[in-house]
Amino acid sequence: QLSRLLTNDNGTNSKTSAQAINQAVNNLNERAKTLAGGTTNSPAYQATLLALRSVLGLWNSMGYAVICGGYTRSPGENNQKNFHYTDENGNGTTINCGGSTNSNGTHSPNGTNMLKADKNVSLSIEQYEKIHEAYQILSKALKQAGLAPLNSKGEKLEAHVTTSKYQQDNQTKTTTSVIDTTNDAQNLLTQAQTIVNTLKDYCPMLIAKSSSGSSGGTNNTNTPSWQTAGGGKNSCETFGAEFSAASDMINNAQKIVQETQQLSANQPKNITQPQNLNLNTPSSLTALAQKMLKNAQSQAEILKLANQVESDFNKLSSGHLKDYIGKCDASAISSANMTMQNQKNNWGNGCAGVEETLSSLKTSAADFNNQTLQINQVQNLANTLIQELGNNPFRNMGMIASSTTNNGAMNGLGVQVG
Repeated sequence: QLSRLLTNDNGTNSKTSAQAINQAVNNLNERAKTLAGGTTNSPAYQATLLALRSVLGLWNSMGYAVICGGYTRSPGENNQKNFHYTDENGNGTTINCGGSTNSNGTHSPNGTNMLKADKNVSLSIEQYEKIHEAYQILSKALKQAGLAPLNSKGEKLEAHVTTSKYQQDNQTKTTTSVIDTTNDAQNLLTQAQTIVNTLKDYCPMLIAKSSSGSSGGTNNTNTPSWQTAGGGKNSCETFGAEFSAASDMINNAQKIVQETQQLSANQPKNITQPQNLNLNTPSSLTALAQKMLKNAQSQAEILKLANQVESDFNKLSSGHLKDYIGKCDASAISSANMTMQNQKNNWGNGCAGVEETLSSLKTSAADFNNQTLQINQVQNLANTLIQELGNNPFRNMGMIASSTTNNGAMNGLGVQVG
C-alpha cells in the first residue's frame, strides 16, 4: 500500500517515492515557517499578540479604579505614591496610591492608606508597583517595536518607569528608573501574567462613581456602566470572568510559544539520495516519519490553541467590558498606537488595538484552514506511513478523516490531538 501510494502504482522507481515524501515535508516546513516566524500571516503570532493587547486593554479599561496604597503596618502610614502613566516627555497622567484628592484638587495625606492592604480590600504599594512596571514594559514594547516573531529572541528596549512622592515641604520628588527589557513573546507574556495574576490573587476594591461622574479623577462624562454598578465591590466580583478569560489567553499563548519551539526541534529533512530509499525496509523511514508526525502534531495543536485564544477573547469582551475594551476616545488616534498624551481622556477604554488584532487572527487562521489540498496530501501519506512502518511509536495514534469543516481542515494534518 505504501509503495502504491508513493509511486501512484505506475511502476516507477523510488525516486518518485522520495519526491512524494519530499513534497509532504516541504508542505509541513513551509507551514511551520509561517507559524513560527511569520507575523501578519501567522495565527500563532496574532493569537499571542491578541493575548498581550487584551491585558493592556483590560488594565486601561479598569485599572484607574483599582484601590491601592493600603497600609501594611498601621493605618495612615505615610506610604502614598504617584504612579506616572507618561512617556519620556512627561505627557500623560498619574494615579495616586495611598492618599486622596481634595475637592480643590490638592492632595490629602490620608486616604486609601487608612485601609488595610489585604485581599478584597486594597493593593499595597509594592503590589501596585509590580503591575505598573509590567504595564510599562508591555506597553513600551508593543508601541515601540511590536511583538517579535515567535521564533525570535527579540530586540533590546528600555522601559521608563516614573513614580513620585509628596514631600513635607509641599514639594514633589520624582524618580525615573530605566529597565532593560526585550520584546520577545515569552518576556512579554510574563509581564502580562504579572498584571492578571496580581488582580486575580488580591481582588482589590474598585472606586465607586455615580452616573454623573462624581468622586472621580477620570473622564466624568463617560463613566463606565460597570463602575456605577460595580464600584465599591472587590474587582473579582465585577471582573472575575474577565480575569479568568485573560489568564486563559496568556496560558494558551505561552503554550503556543512552546509548540513553535517544537516545530523547530522536529523539522523533517528532505530525502537527498532517493536511490537509497528502500520501501522494503520500512525502518529506514521511521525517523523521518516520527519528525513529520511530531511536526504535524505541533501545528495542529498551535491552531487549536489559537482558536481557543479567540474564544477566550470573546468571553473577555462580551461582559462588563463589551462597550469599552475595543474602544478609544473619539479624538484619539489609532487605538493600537495610542500615545500617553491621550491617556487621561482614555481611562475606561481599552485603547490597545484588540479589534484590529482579532481581525488579523481570523484572517490568518482562515488562510491556514483553506490549505486543504496540501493538508490532505500530508494526511494521506502520514496515515499510510503510520499503518505500515514497523516499530513505530505512533502506530496507535488516532487519525483524522478528511473533513469539509473549518475545524476539520485546521487539524487535518493527519494527527488527532487530544
